[in-house]
Amino acid sequence: MKNSNLFKSFILIIFSIVFILFLGLTSNSHALYIKVVNSKNSIEIKTNNHTVPISESGADKIWKLAGVHSESSCSTDEIGSTGLANDCTDDHNLRYIGKDPNNYVTFNNELWRIIGVMNDIEDGNGNIHSQLKIIKSNILSKGMDNNFNTLYKTVLDDTYFDSIDSISQKFVDLVVWYKSTSIDRSVSSSKMYNEEIKDKSLINEIKKINFMYASDFGFSTAGNTSFLRKNCLNYNLDTWGSYSGCYENSWIYDSNYWQYAMNSSAIKEYVYSFHPYDGIGTTRSIRPSLYLKPSIKITGGSGTSSDPYKLSL
Repeated sequence: MKNSNLFKSFILIIFSIVFILFLGLTSNSHALYIKVVNSKNSIEIKTNNHTVPISESGADKIWKLAGVHSESSCSTDEIGSTGLANDCTDDHNLRYIGKDPNNYVTFNNELWRIIGVMNDIEDGNGNIHSQLKIIKSNILSKGMDNNFNTLYKTVLDDTYFDSIDSISQKFVDLVVWYKSTSIDRSVSSSKMYNEEIKDKSLINEIKKINFMYASDFGFSTAGNTSFLRKNCLNYNLDTWGSYSGCYENSWIYDSNYWQYAMNSSAIKEYVYSFHPYDGIGTTRSIRPSLYLKPSIKITGGSGTSSDPYKLSL
């Protein structure tokens, strides 16, 4: 853990002790103790009558919904009926999976969706955090091959980010995005993840907004009784066209469009198959993706499309 995170933990504990002393002076009926939640700098003060969360981030809230820690034993199965599952990478990210999980969130006065809680994300200052990664719910723009360049460049050159309202811009973190140097789709989701992110020798850039990774698509499947999720994650992504139970049970999948992902050729080619068949889906599409600051909180909502999560600074 970075020194900055340890310092934050120390400050939170000091604040909690002061709060406890205050309660102790004003009431003799409260049994108090401190609980560190998920070791993510979240502290709860509990009494006999109530629980007071202090500085619980949005990432913490999602982990608590799953009822597990990021260090839990690695099972790719859905955790209860939460729509969440561990991706079983070295980072043990928590992902939303299935056709339509309750991962909707209001951002920029529109619907976005939470990809998951991503661990070991490096910000522009070299600090490491666990952060919520979100993606626009609907297609931002679409076009055919001959006119698509101007569309995806709106994300790459930050034109789209500049159009986001000023309050929402404050929620977005400046982070390191890695670009895979591989164009080989003949790998599993986990191997794709390693190629995209874990190799620190990869091309990288520090940005506030970009495209999703191809592995984000792969890990979003819940599978079904015929194609279990653990099997889908072992299949090479370029073979998913043969396994409808894999791609049809992903909330990211859209049968109408190819969706662009991060790669070293600046997203100029659909080198990863987001549509399972190469012969169709000639309309290209983009969906911006970003990381929320570690301090951002979820303060309301249930995550459904009609009652999306509400964010606050």
